[in-house]
Amino acid sequence: MNTPNINNANNDSSSFVRVDRPAPIHTKVTPRPTDRTAAARAALAAELLKVTASDLSDPAARECYRKLLMGATGGVGVCHLTKSGAQWRLVNEGKTGRVPKVADLESLQDICDQVYSGNKTQVSTLACLDSLTGVFAPITVLGQDAELLLLVVKKGKNIAGALKAALQVVTAMSLWLGRKTAAQANWQVASLASIIELVGKIETSATINVAAEEIVNATLRRSGASVAAIAFRKKGDLKLASVSGVQKVDGSSQISRDYLQALTESSIREEQAIYPPLDANNDHLLFAHQQALATLQEQAMLSQPLVTSDGDEVGAWCFAGTQQSIHHPGLSRFVAAASPHVADAIQILRRAEKSRLSRVTTLIKKKTSVLTRWVVPLGLMACVLAMWVPVTYRVRCNASIEPATRRFAVAPFDGLVLMGFAEPGDLVKRGDVLAEIDGRTIRWELSGVTAERRQSLRQREIELTDRNIPKAFLAELENERLTAEESVLKFKRENLLVKSPVDGVVLSGSLERSEAASVETGQVLFEIGQMNPIKVQLAVPAEDIAQVAIGDPVTIWINGQEEEPIKAEIARIQPRSEIRDARNVFVAEIKVDNESERFRPGMKGSVRIDGRQRTLGWTLFHKPINYLRSQFTFF
Repeated sequence: MNTPNINNANNDSSSFVRVDRPAPIHTKVTPRPTDRTAAARAALAAELLKVTASDLSDPAARECYRKLLMGATGGVGVCHLTKSGAQWRLVNEGKTGRVPKVADLESLQDICDQVYSGNKTQVSTLACLDSLTGVFAPITVLGQDAELLLLVVKKGKNIAGALKAALQVVTAMSLWLGRKTAAQANWQVASLASIIELVGKIETSATINVAAEEIVNATLRRSGASVAAIAFRKKGDLKLASVSGVQKVDGSSQISRDYLQALTESSIREEQAIYPPLDANNDHLLFAHQQALATLQEQAMLSQPLVTSDGDEVGAWCFAGTQQSIHHPGLSRFVAAASPHVADAIQILRRAEKSRLSRVTTLIKKKTSVLTRWVVPLGLMACVLAMWVPVTYRVRCNASIEPATRRFAVAPFDGLVLMGFAEPGDLVKRGDVLAEIDGRTIRWELSGVTAERRQSLRQREIELTDRNIPKAFLAELENERLTAEESVLKFKRENLLVKSPVDGVVLSGSLERSEAASVETGQVLFEIGQMNPIKVQLAVPAEDIAQVAIGDPVTIWINGQEEEPIKAEIARIQPRSEIRDARNVFVAEIKVDNESERFRPGMKGSVRIDGRQRTLGWTLFHKPINYLRSQFTFF
C-alpha cells in the first residue's frame, strides 16, 4: 500500500500555520489530521482500484483486500464469513491475522444475521478474542451468497476510520464481485450450451457404452480436469462404464477399483462431494476419494450422483485434477446443473437401446443380401448334420524310449574306486571292465593275515610237542579263522574289476562320480540298459485314458526320424497315473525291435493313438461339456 507523502505537506507551512502571526518558539508545527486521513484514503482507494481491475484469482484477490484493510486500519485480523444454510461459517483460507475460531462462530450468529439483514456496517465487542473490537461489513452482490467482512482491531483505535476503510474495501469487493458475476453469467450461458450439446451426443449414441465415452471425454474438455470417470447402476450395483483416456476398462485393476469406490461413496452421500473439502467440517465419508487421489497422484476430486428429474439414480461421475481446477466454483455448479440432464438422457437411451439379439439381427439384415441370408442357415444346418458323421477318435500324446531291461553293476565289497572306464551313453559288451577298485589295502591285509596264519601253525606244532593239548587246540582254531579271512581277501583281490553283466548302453554312472570315491557292498556303480529290444513309453493324458485300450494301433514319430514312423499296438497300460511335465498321465508301453540300434534310450517323439469310432460332434465337444458337468451342478 502506498503511504501518503507527509513531508511534502510539512513544507507547505501556509496550510497549517497562520501567516500574519509568527508561531511561538515552543509550538510544534504538525499537519492537520483531516488532510492525513484524506491522503491515506486516497492511497487505499488507489490500491483497491488496482486489485479490483486485476485478473487475480478469487483467493488471491480476497487476500489482497484483507491485507489492504489491515494496513489501512492497523487491525490485528480480517476474515470472510459466508452463510451456509442457517449458519455463518468461516471461509476456508479466507482469513488473515487473528480472527475468531470456528468454534467461536456460534456466539456471532446473531450479530452476523443482524448486519447482513440490515445491510449496515456495525461494531461489536468480540468476547471470544479478549474483548477486541470487531467491525462487521456486509458484502451484497446480486446473485452471490451472503457474505460478511469482519475486521478485528485493538481497543482505542480510530473506530470511525476503521469503519470508513472497511466501507471502502467492501465497496471495492462489491465491484470486483459484480465483475465476477457478469463473467459467471457468460460462463453459465456457455455451460448451458455445453449441457445441450452433451445431451444431444448421449441421445444420438448407438449404445450406452458409447454414450459413457462421449460423456467423460466431452465433459473433461469442458471442465479443465485431468481425468474423469463414470459408472452406471446395473441391477442395484454400480459398474464402472468409462474412464477418460482408457479404451477398455479393466475392472480388476487397482485404479478401476479406486474409481468405483469413490463413485459408490458419492452415491451413498447422495450429494456432491469434493476432496479436499472446501469446508473443514464437511470431510466425513470421503476416505475413498482420498485413496483414489493417492492412486491417481492428483490433488483434488469432485464427484456427483447422476439422479434423474424423477429421483431415480442411474449412476455417478467424478473428476480429478489440480486443486485450483477442481475447487473452482464454476465446475461444481456445472456438474450440479448438468447431472440431472445427463441422467435423464441416459435413462432415455437405456429404454430406447435395442436388445443384443435385435441389434445383431438388424446388423445382419443391413450388411447382407437375401441370398446370403439363405446361405448362412443352410450352412449351419450342414454343420449340424456333419456333427453326426462317425470318425476315428485319435489321441495325441508324447513318447520316450527306454530300455526294455536294465541291469546294474554293483560294488562287490567295501573299498575305494581306483578308476572308472565308462560314462553314460557308452556302448559296452558283456564282461567289459567298467571300473577298478583299489586293491592295495586288500593286498596289505592279505600279507598280514598269511603271516599270522603261518605263525599259528608253528604255535600249534610247539604246543603239540610240549603236549599242551588245550593251547594246541586254540592254535588250531586261530589257524582256521585266519584261513577263512585269507580266503575272503583272496576273493576281493581276484574281483577288483567291475564288469558289465550284459551288452547294452551305460545309462548312469560316470568317471567323475565314481573315481576315488568310497563305495559299499552292493552299491550301484553303473546302470546298463539293453539295446534290443527297446520299450516306448506313451504319456496318455488322464482325460483321454478312457478312450485308449490295449491293442489300439499306434503311430510314433521319433524326433529326427519322422520319415520312418513306428507302427505298433499298445501292449500294456500301467494301472497307476504319474505326473510328467506337470500333467497327470497314464503310461502305456510298446516293445519295438532295435537290431540296427537305430533308437537310443532318452529319445523323444510324438504319438497318435487310433481309438474307437465316435461322432464328429462328440469328438469336438465332449471335453468342454465334461468340464462344465464337473464344475456346475445344473448339468
